[in-house]
Amino acid sequence: MQEYTLMMQQVPVLTYEGENLLPNKIKEILKPELLPFYLINNVTIDTLSKWLNKRSIPDNRDGLTDFISAFGVSAAKSVNKASLSDPYWIKVSDNNTWNKINFFKRKYDLTTGDAFFYPWSVKKEKLKGDSPDLTTGGILNKRWRQKENLTSYLVKAGSKLTHQEPLSEILTSVLLEQLNFIPFVRYDYAVEGITLCSKCDNFVTEEQELIPASLIYSFKPRKDDVSIPTHLLHMCDLFQIDGTKEYIDKMLFIDNLVANSDRNLSNICFLRNIKTNVIKPAPLFDFSAAFWSKGKIDKNSKNKVFPDLEAAAVLKYQKYFDIEELKRNIAYKDCIKSYPEITTERKEALINGIEGRTKELTKSKVLMPTL
Repeated sequence: MQEYTLMMQQVPVLTYEGENLLPNKIKEILKPELLPFYLINNVTIDTLSKWLNKRSIPDNRDGLTDFISAFGVSAAKSVNKASLSDPYWIKVSDNNTWNKINFFKRKYDLTTGDAFFYPWSVKKEKLKGDSPDLTTGGILNKRWRQKENLTSYLVKAGSKLTHQEPLSEILTSVLLEQLNFIPFVRYDYAVEGITLCSKCDNFVTEEQELIPASLIYSFKPRKDDVSIPTHLLHMCDLFQIDGTKEYIDKMLFIDNLVANSDRNLSNICFLRNIKTNVIKPAPLFDFSAAFWSKGKIDKNSKNKVFPDLEAAAVLKYQKYFDIEELKRNIAYKDCIKSYPEITTERKEALINGIEGRTKELTKSKVLMPTL
């Protein structure tokens, strides 16, 4: 067995023994106050293993099967489990340092991302594995790239199977920019290989840890007589996260407006400052299912996790906006008509669906959908 050290930047947090990075024995917790959120108050071999496994490409990632066929299983494994979602990493030897590992401030290898989007251009022996792409979650094919100043941005493909398109991210971004209503992540178009994608800047810094709402929600068991949203809000109160209710209300209003069918406890996220432990809501992101519920706009679409809160949120905020004027101003029809990836029939269905949903939202009564 080998000894490993879980590091937070340059600070050792805990040591453990194991093989291939996975633990067989927890040796010592050195800095309990600096543990990743997933491990707070619950450091076991099982929880550490799960945390490490979450920092891997998920098995259902688009393109992973072809990647493994071409480059082998070992190519899909991260050596040091460093990521662009937090400042944690696994120290394997004394030669490893934060400056050498830190993806936030140094150049990293691009061949792993190339292998997913340009597989014909990458030779197996050239694949270095020094890439944050190996610790990025989500099922859609994606990769990280860097600007000249070494800040990173994420490039993400769509999915024909689940009717998720880059167009959805761009339309929502344009609308949110005009609303100036809630902090959000802006998406633009990018072409990667022969694939039309969306791209967005990394909104996490090396001083922050990205925490999905699912982890905060599951910090304590939910009682049978307590609803999911109520329990989440109770947990947010426990961690003194200011503004959570207003943030969720605004998120639900936006998701209702754009018919986002895929908002859940994994893509509602928070940011924890690793030095102060202050947690705040992250900018709203992930709109790839907006406008595209099951391949069409459904005027009766509603949030599956927060249906009761959503109805109240729409009532609360719809009066502040002239929705029809907003829709006219973003020139969404031209944006949809010029999009090359969908049929003319689907473009027309999308435009009609948006117009129908707009009319519903501008009525005096709130949308009360039926499933």
